[in-house]
Amino acid sequence: MTASTHVAFSAVCWFVSIASVNTAPRIEHLAVAGFGSLLPDIDIPTSGIGRPFFPIAQRINRLVGHRTLTHSLLGLLLFALLILPLYLLGYRGISLALLLGYASHILLDQVNVMGVDLFWPGRLRAVLFLNERYRIAVAGKGEYILLCALIVVLLLLYPVASAGLKRSLHLVLGDIQSAVQDFRALDETNEVEAVVAATDTLSGEKVSGVYDVIGAPSNTALLINHKGRPRLLSEGDGAHLKPHRVWVRPKEARSVSVERIRMAGRTLWDLEGLLHDRRAYLFGELQAADPAFLGAHFVASPDRFATVRWGDGKLRLEYATLGELDAIRAAPIAEGEVVIKYLDSPPARAGGSGEAGSVMALTFRAASLDAVKVRVGDQVAKGDLLALRDDGSEIQSLMTDIRAEKEQGAANAQLSRLALQEVDAETHKVREELERSEQETTHFQRAAAFFPKELKAARLAREKAQAKSQELAVKREKVIHQAAATEQEYRRRLRHIEERLEQKRKEREVLAPVSGEIVGRWEVPQDQFIKVHLALRTGSNGRPAEERKEER
Repeated sequence: MTASTHVAFSAVCWFVSIASVNTAPRIEHLAVAGFGSLLPDIDIPTSGIGRPFFPIAQRINRLVGHRTLTHSLLGLLLFALLILPLYLLGYRGISLALLLGYASHILLDQVNVMGVDLFWPGRLRAVLFLNERYRIAVAGKGEYILLCALIVVLLLLYPVASAGLKRSLHLVLGDIQSAVQDFRALDETNEVEAVVAATDTLSGEKVSGVYDVIGAPSNTALLINHKGRPRLLSEGDGAHLKPHRVWVRPKEARSVSVERIRMAGRTLWDLEGLLHDRRAYLFGELQAADPAFLGAHFVASPDRFATVRWGDGKLRLEYATLGELDAIRAAPIAEGEVVIKYLDSPPARAGGSGEAGSVMALTFRAASLDAVKVRVGDQVAKGDLLALRDDGSEIQSLMTDIRAEKEQGAANAQLSRLALQEVDAETHKVREELERSEQETTHFQRAAAFFPKELKAARLAREKAQAKSQELAVKREKVIHQAAATEQEYRRRLRHIEERLEQKRKEREVLAPVSGEIVGRWEVPQDQFIKVHLALRTGSNGRPAEERKEER
């Protein structure tokens, strides 16, 4: 097969592999897989990879021939051993992409008419189709059709690889359980919206559209904001909307933190200082000092989810907002606590807002234990770094893209300067010819009767020089215009990458929302990260940052 077909097939294999493990696609790994797909043809000097390494390719070809050692299981094993140091040094993605590309070449060549010596040094030829008419000749019509098919498959695979196989399958299924799983995976770092097709259980009307997701009360239910009301999307009892098809997607990045407030002997007015102009939901179970006062203010509505419920002398909050509690803010609370789920960083308390020395609970994900930068007893100020959410590979990739973009921009600028210099040099030469022809025309005009042929030739040369001068002026304008357009496009691409880099840096860092002392820390290992719980006592005096740096 030709190099382009091998590269396309390796890209298909790479997209399938990363989608199956739900890993985000990286352009450098795709390029490495494409390079790896060319390596088996090092055994032929005229191949795309053989020409740059002609002495090596010629030597291998003379020793073992084409499609033997480098196209065999033994060759694949030797290549895996060759790139093993890359894997051990931490370049796992690159080494696996190389190996995948190499293996894809061997697999694709088995579709060829001649097949490959898969079991070399054995002479048994391996082909995918025993019937020769189904095999494909190199650079023939069949390979062209295969290449076009691979390109179409690539276009279809890209969105699947970007979302991951799991989320793509969930998109195909469109069931509520899959939507809940995806929501819980996205909720910690993103606003989430649901694409819904459902039936209203009260009116029987068809409901379809995109709605903000408030939460997931259970494994089979989503709470969405439907026309300004919290409504339950579920297949179970008590649902307001019965889903026919639903899937969720990230809307915009956000940070989530949690704070617990003991409410015994207090009123809901005390939450005003914490929640003023903040986006947050309230959870908890409160025992009222005057049950009759609270019970008179709540009547369940059948067309909305009861975020505030009253029963058995207790007030239960689930995805409630402070505005929903206006009527009972002055009611004294006998016991219980409120859990505040901030949808952005909670504000620092100032001027007596809140309770001095209260403990705030923070929950976030971190790449590893080493990515958590604080421990029990540390004093942190507002805005201090608490942890890193990932290993920074995406940031490194974007920085590499910026360096490559700048190098390409410098190269393009140099090419534009050389092109302009070439046009200027040619223009200077034409101007000299024009000046010389004008001098000859003037000279022969004085004795036109004696030199008619010379005068005609001089005038013709002058006209040609003038036409050439005008042509070069137009060409110079085109060069300048093209250089300006190239520079503008370069700056646009660079600005886009830099904006993505800044966004990724902000998303990666977990910062302290308030000043205080770390009084507790717990970690819960997950599949590819750890979930960290910190207890932060505000207004406390722990070890300052300078002492922590000296100790570490």
